[in-house]
Amino acid sequence: MGVIKRSNSPYWYIQFQLNGKTYIKSSKTTDKRFATQMESNWKRQLMTEEVFGIKQRVLIEQAVLFYQQIKVDLVCQDNLKWFLRMIVDYFKTKQYIDEIKTADIEQFKSHLCLTYSNQTTKHVISAFRGIWRHSRRLGYQVADLEFPVIKISKGRLRYLTIDEEQRLLQSLDPKRSVKGLPIDENRNPRLKSDMKDLYDFICLLLDTGARFNEIASLFRINPSTLEAHLNLSSWT
Repeated sequence: MGVIKRSNSPYWYIQFQLNGKTYIKSSKTTDKRFATQMESNWKRQLMTEEVFGIKQRVLIEQAVLFYQQIKVDLVCQDNLKWFLRMIVDYFKTKQYIDEIKTADIEQFKSHLCLTYSNQTTKHVISAFRGIWRHSRRLGYQVADLEFPVIKISKGRLRYLTIDEEQRLLQSLDPKRSVKGLPIDENRNPRLKSDMKDLYDFICLLLDTGARFNEIASLFRINPSTLEAHLNLSSWT
């Protein structure tokens, strides 16, 4: 089909079939001759990859952008952007993602461990693993990598004493005096309700010994009334 014009774009689009597969992309140019040259170059590149098994290289920043685009619906977007910035900054001396080898990943891990916890280090390395996998899935050239195992400490388990429980509940007492807030009788009903709910929730945790996620999973929110219901039938 060659290069075509679309009614909703000023640019020429490149579209053709090769080995039963359709390829299409914008040339980002209004010059038809330049777009035609881009089409020829793209076809030549695809045939070279097929015949000689040579895969296209991708810039590190480009690979990061491609990965970020498929993770756009993540709730923890701010954290992901932070991890990706760390990756781009550390590997700024390299141009293509296939230049990064296993030894570079080990050095990156050691670099992160000097400043950050094992948990953060693991998240950053996992983000890079995602970039690497996505680039490989897209058909770009990547090195064979072995990723380090990062152990996360489970921490020390300690139970609250009776005195500590009492101090905790006193600090969460819904009727307590809080700097910057009016006295209990004059507080907004919604605020009073939220403070009472928090107090009751902590009491439930203390009385059952359950984890936060275990208790939270028992509650179901009615979207029409925004009321929360406790589903005890799922408790085991």
